[in-house]
Amino acid sequence: MIYILLYRLNTNKQAKVYLPEPPFLHHELVKNGRIKHYENLHSGLSSSLKTPSIVFTGHPSLRFGDVVHFLNLWGHESGNTVIFIDSEFPYLEALTPYQPLSMKAVFCPIDPRLNFHQSNKLLRDIKPGLVVIPEAYQTPPALMPQRTDLTINTDIPVRAFQYMDVIDIPLHKTFAKVTLSPEVAKSLCPKQIEDGLAIASVRAKVVTRDNRHTLKPVDLDNEISKVGKQLFGSIDVNQFISALKMQGINNAEVESTGSGHIIHFPDIDAMIQLEVGNTHIINHTNEQLRVKIKNAVLACLIQV
Repeated sequence: MIYILLYRLNTNKQAKVYLPEPPFLHHELVKNGRIKHYENLHSGLSSSLKTPSIVFTGHPSLRFGDVVHFLNLWGHESGNTVIFIDSEFPYLEALTPYQPLSMKAVFCPIDPRLNFHQSNKLLRDIKPGLVVIPEAYQTPPALMPQRTDLTINTDIPVRAFQYMDVIDIPLHKTFAKVTLSPEVAKSLCPKQIEDGLAIASVRAKVVTRDNRHTLKPVDLDNEISKVGKQLFGSIDVNQFISALKMQGINNAEVESTGSGHIIHFPDIDAMIQLEVGNTHIINHTNEQLRVKIKNAVLACLIQV
């Protein structure tokens, strides 16, 4: 599960995931025998239970589960304490069937969710380049239109979406972080060129998943022919217009922008945005047209 949810960890814990040492403190406690897991009450808990101890159990409603046994066992002793951490259950109501109860009850709800005030403060602190939120977060509840505090209110660019919307999130990066697989790392032969700096030639394939890039080894005998051709070069607008005409696309209107060019085709309701390092084809319905435009782009680039 750690590897599946790696992106949710902070930088230090992400680095520990690839090391022999466990990234979380509780793994060390389990290894040292300070934390023990039991499937049920009859799987050795009674013989190894020592006092004082902390027992994590459920259900938070106190109506079923192993917690019922522990409340009946320890509830009459004032030196014991039951701590409620689930914010969804009223703890006084949950304790009603066990009254009179001598043990202390403490309500310490752990709720990882953020309210609107906390969310707005967090956005001010971290200052992201773009915020993507459900459209409902931009307007107050229908029954309380005066509660503008129940909205996301920020100066940061916001992209709102509705259910089943497909949105385009611009990502302008010149460089990307790539992880070396252990197999590729073992094959490297670094050559030191100065103190603290070494270089090595790498032959590998880039595998991208969940926007994370990993360099994995290439079988030179079987897979080198399968490696896709690489494209590079800049697109000349005039050459691109000629390539579009070869694909049967005419009546192009070219507009220069600060970062590139926008080519609009009013007859077919399509638009192409050319920028340094990016090419966007904007058309919502005609897949055949998108293929023609893509072929025109490929005709203007060098393939190796």
